[in-house]
Amino acid sequence: MPLLFVILIAVVMTLFLNRTIWGFRIYAVDGNEVASGLSGISTDRVKIMVYSLAGFLTAIGGTSLVGEEGTILGVLTGVSAYWLPAVQGLVIVVAIMLDQLRKRPR
Repeated sequence: MPLLFVILIAVVMTLFLNRTIWGFRIYAVDGNEVASGLSGISTDRVKIMVYSLAGFLTAIGGTSLVGEEGTILGVLTGVSAYWLPAVQGLVIVVAIMLDQLRKRPR
């Protein structure tokens, strides 16, 4: 069930970032905060919204405010904290391999 929830959130966030004005503002502020501010985007409002959304999604991930008790990856995989760095490394390696396969000329 947590995996389906993460997939749903990923789809919603992808649509939000690519299809709404707030998504374009987020990309603009990330690209060049000064130029975004000069073009009329309220960079402070965008940053507050992004940090608030990140905090909300982190809280859903089962993390603890006192630290070291849960991560999104741990919630998804059910891996103990002892093995989590190895699983994270494996996920990174697989992601890099898939990215390189996708970029390979046909």
